[in-house]
Amino acid sequence: TRGKTAHGAMPELGINAIYLAAEALGKIQHFEPGAPHPLMKKPTLNVGRISGGLNINSVPDQTQFDVDIRTAPNLQHATIRQNLTTALGNTVTISTLVDLPAVLSEAENNWITHVYRRCQPLHARPVEAKIVPYFTDASLLLPALGNPPCVILGPGEPAMAHQTDEYCLLTRLAQAETLYGELLTDWQVMQ
Repeated sequence: TRGKTAHGAMPELGINAIYLAAEALGKIQHFEPGAPHPLMKKPTLNVGRISGGLNINSVPDQTQFDVDIRTAPNLQHATIRQNLTTALGNTVTISTLVDLPAVLSEAENNWITHVYRRCQPLHARPVEAKIVPYFTDASLLLPALGNPPCVILGPGEPAMAHQTDEYCLLTRLAQAETLYGELLTDWQVMQ
């Protein structure tokens, strides 16, 4: 948001960019990016960072905030951006930092089902597809590799991501190392 600087003792001579941002943030809190995907959860939107003003004794002429939006394959990013621009009005200028597509492979794909079979001995319950709402480098790599089937597969617990006490058990790391080796060999044989 852009405002107009003025002395803090004369705020009526300025336009407070932080107030403009506060109004926009209220609108963002209730903005719906789009309909949920049949397999994925509802798209999410989160304001993760904000900064504004130069000092305490002047009216701030600029405020910047960053919004993280997680979408699904059924949503068009250009439409979301246009709808958000319309909802926020002309007091907010939007610029895109990163715009990457959601990643989704067919669960029935031969390679994907093979990976499930390899993973099954490591789990007490049947392995089934799950959708996770976090970023993966696959959104960059898959188009460059011709869009092969993709599985996000690691030894950690998704609920631990970005937690203060995040950890991964060493036994799980060793199991993952063995599993990855088997999958690499299988991929070479199946090609």
